[in-house]
Amino acid sequence: IEGNVLFIRRSINSDNEETVGKNNNARRYIVLPRHAQDVLDAQRHMLKDHGIISPWVFPDEYGDVLDPNHLFRKWKTYRKQYGISCTLHEMRHTLISIAKADMPDQLLKRIVGHSKSMDTFGVYGHDVDGELERAAGILDDIFGFLLK
Repeated sequence: IEGNVLFIRRSINSDNEETVGKNNNARRYIVLPRHAQDVLDAQRHMLKDHGIISPWVFPDEYGDVLDPNHLFRKWKTYRKQYGISCTLHEMRHTLISIAKADMPDQLLKRIVGHSKSMDTFGVYGHDVDGELERAAGILDDIFGFLLK
């Protein structure tokens, strides 16, 4: 992370091997939205409060690279405690589902690392509570403007 820009240059797979990512689209950079910056600020403060000094944004409890399998086990425990049923990967689906109504297709694909030909919405998009009501409200606004 440099300023408010996140550079994604590599990945660590379940065998704990560093890779360049799944494909060319995996290597990318995005400008972090304010909410993401707030989460990262809170993470930095939490690490500092626990005396963890690390070059990693989300290190393990010793400040080292977080083993993906260790993260998965911790997530399973956390989601069981809080009644959460989704996987970490499914949260990616949630981001796409929430953003799909407002963000242009190609821009969302760039952020999540999909190619132009990837069916991002077909594969990852799901209905979101209230979106059809929101669509009705948008149409009301459009026709209200046109019919006045």
